[in-house]
Amino acid sequence: MLFNLILGVVAGITSRYVEKPLGGMIQEQLDMPEADLRVLSFVACLLVASLLIAIAGANGMPIVLLIGGALGIFGSHVMKFGREQKDVFQQKLDERKANAGNATPYRAEDVNQDVADAVDEAVEAAKEASTKTSRAVKKTAAKKTTPKKPAAKK
Repeated sequence: MLFNLILGVVAGITSRYVEKPLGGMIQEQLDMPEADLRVLSFVACLLVASLLIAIAGANGMPIVLLIGGALGIFGSHVMKFGREQKDVFQQKLDERKANAGNATPYRAEDVNQDVADAVDEAVEAAKEASTKTSRAVKKTAAKKTTPKKPAAKK
């Protein structure tokens, strides 16, 4: 399986170098666009790689060969994209570090005042709730209830 992947990468890389000689042989007999010539050279290199796999007697997993070929062809683009993403990530990280240095730290007095204000609000809310509860209890106690008479036996 690893053999297939390595041969696929090699086939993808060599397809760039096979394109001109192959195009020189084909252009004499057939007018072919450049994009089609690239695809033809890639297919030819993958065909040679698959023949080498068959000669070596390795497991012929074509999907691994194709993945290797794609990495061989698009590897430079993938690496370029990875470097660009790394630069973007590093820039964002630097911005965050710079913004963290500019943030104003909390002073202990400000934090203590905020806590004291929150405690005062909680105490006021508790007093109000207890007043409402005591009024409700007084109203319930003020109602006179009459006991029920037991039912008569038959």
